[in-house]
Amino acid sequence: MPALAMHQSYAVTDSQAAFRGEVRRCFEERQRSLGLSDRQIAASFGLFGRLGARLALERFHRDGTLNDAFRVRLQARLGISDAEFALLSDGFARKAVADRNCFFENFGVFWHNRARIITTKSWSDVTFMGLEVNCRGFERAFPLTLGELLSYYDRGLWSLKTAKGETALIYALSGELSAGTLRADAVVPQTGALVHAQLRSAQAILGPYLDYRPQEKFTPSCWTVRSLARVLSTDFRMKF
Repeated sequence: MPALAMHQSYAVTDSQAAFRGEVRRCFEERQRSLGLSDRQIAASFGLFGRLGARLALERFHRDGTLNDAFRVRLQARLGISDAEFALLSDGFARKAVADRNCFFENFGVFWHNRARIITTKSWSDVTFMGLEVNCRGFERAFPLTLGELLSYYDRGLWSLKTAKGETALIYALSGELSAGTLRADAVVPQTGALVHAQLRSAQAILGPYLDYRPQEKFTPSCWTVRSLARVLSTDFRMKF
């Protein structure tokens, strides 16, 4: 199957919770290497900005939330250049695209093992960074996971019918709901054909995503889509 193209806005908009996690790890590692406490960092924001900075840092450590203005000041305090941040962003984008391509290239293997993946927490909690959910005003505190995505496909959700009657699986959402410009990008796994469609209603697509509550609290997994694909592919070949 041909590789899917990387969207230019990928690093900023794709799986926002996952990208926040990448930024948090990078910034916290730098903070530890410099030996700086939150109190010391907040002190650099001036007398009237210290409390706000402490509260912002607490939230950042908790879930990675960081507005642009605070991110720029924190980045400067930690000595992280714009070039370093750009590399982080680009690296996330490349991993996201690599995961997405790997998933669809090995879709038969993942689909065959879907029940096993959904019920195995460390596999189910694998972050699927290849999906773009950048509809403004809609985001979650945890990323889209492999088990969640497979459960959608298994229930016939997040799919479109092509003009030829083929089933295309949605991998990207973008647009403005208020303007009625929600767009879905999908792929036909068997052929690699790409489908781009305007959605008249977002409820069937965004509803399950926004209402999803995992049976157990999400825990970042040590597995990735690519590492899991290698293990499952080997197992699949041994059986068949």
